[in-house]
Amino acid sequence: MKTKDFLPVLLLLALLQACVTSGEKQQSPDKAAQYNAQLGINYMNQRGDLEQARIKLEKALEQDDGNALAHAGYAQLQSVVGDKKKAEVHYRRAIALEPLNADHHNAYGVFLCGEGKTGQALEEFDAAVDNLYYKTPELALNNAAVCLTDSGDNARAEDYLVRAVKANPKYSPALLNLADLNLGAGRMELAGAYYERYTQLSQETPRSLWIGYQIMRASGDLERARQLSDTLLSQYPNSKQAGELLTSTVND
Repeated sequence: MKTKDFLPVLLLLALLQACVTSGEKQQSPDKAAQYNAQLGINYMNQRGDLEQARIKLEKALEQDDGNALAHAGYAQLQSVVGDKKKAEVHYRRAIALEPLNADHHNAYGVFLCGEGKTGQALEEFDAAVDNLYYKTPELALNNAAVCLTDSGDNARAEDYLVRAVKANPKYSPALLNLADLNLGAGRMELAGAYYERYTQLSQETPRSLWIGYQIMRASGDLERARQLSDTLLSQYPNSKQAGELLTSTVND
């Protein structure tokens, strides 16, 4: 697992809370700020239009500097464009405004982990998980596990992943990460069990095919391994995992 395997930080939650059409008039600065914050986050996460995201989020902050969603969205944007100092300022501001918002803690945790601040990141993930009103603690638990894996602490990462699956037995990213961790530890029976659970819930990806291939090969199921390798090479020939597969077969 790598930092890029973090799950989205749920800033789009606001878009689920209130759907506002473009023709709807805003009656007050705080409502206008919320609307522009939502638009900015949508431009960034759904369309990849960072310039429009910047315009909308800065407008939202202009309209209401006390809007936590605008600060959280602007923090994410600044992190994407590489202004880490500004990102941290706005993550902290969002949390100060809404200290009980678990999504803000989760998002800040992802940011801190990307900066190599594992201890501080775990504090934020734990703050999210400890919030009894947080509907999706498995997201923060999985993110904490990815962070710990990146720092080399696989034992603690596994504990977080087990908790994620306990919180939501159908949460496939944690199942795949558990398969990967057990593969690395040589526990093939467990790795295979988690992998099979993953495949029952989610479509295969280059990463899952590569993990599955390694598990089946190590377990002696060469026919299944061949099927997975064929699928990986035919459907995702340009993926990093396809390259790793080709390299591994050349070296065998």
